[in-house]
Amino acid sequence: STDIDEVSITGGYLLEIDRNFDEVNKFLSPFRQEPAPYPLPYMVKEPDEETLATEQFNWIYNHIYEVEKSLYGEGSTTEGYLQYIDLDSFIDYWLVYEITGTGEPTHPKSVYMWKDRGGKIHAGPVWDFDYFTFNPYYQEKLINTNAIWNDRIINDPANRAAIKARWEESREKYRTIAEEITRQYEYVKESAEYNATLWPVDPAFYVPNINNDPNREKDLTVDQAVERMKSYYQ
Repeated sequence: STDIDEVSITGGYLLEIDRNFDEVNKFLSPFRQEPAPYPLPYMVKEPDEETLATEQFNWIYNHIYEVEKSLYGEGSTTEGYLQYIDLDSFIDYWLVYEITGTGEPTHPKSVYMWKDRGGKIHAGPVWDFDYFTFNPYYQEKLINTNAIWNDRIINDPANRAAIKARWEESREKYRTIAEEITRQYEYVKESAEYNATLWPVDPAFYVPNINNDPNREKDLTVDQAVERMKSYYQ
């Protein structure tokens, strides 16, 4: 709370973008309507309310204002907003959510950004993955190209070369994930089977609202759900 000098006040912050809008320190986007008429809902996750000073809250609000102004304001340029954001982190963040078919950023729900002292804003950490994840019906389309700031960053033709380069750098790592799913499942399999026995799914919970079953897993065994996850991912 005493870090309010010109250098210290610039970080570190963890921001959450979530429509629940349920943190103590929060503000609505000055520029970004997603989707209209709902502005992006920013919350200061860290420092928490017991630590965050008014000067710090005002600083991060004003900083986000400047970032969004560079993204969406009159005369916005790629070079302008790249002064404020770490491009590779936003590309990585987008790739992870597209590959897993996760719609959280588009809500937006459980979206995080962080900023260190004197540094740029980074996307992440990735989080949650409980809403529209590994769904076969999302295999044929991209779902987060307009989420959060992606409409400006990911859709910017000037960034296509960077996106392609990042994919080429990362694709072999992504290929190993299916094997990791198998390893993790073997580790938790016995527990998962006991879980299904102790707390069976109540079909009535899912009727009539499909939003209660966004991953469409209620009729799947644990084995079937994991196999579908791997199949989708591959």
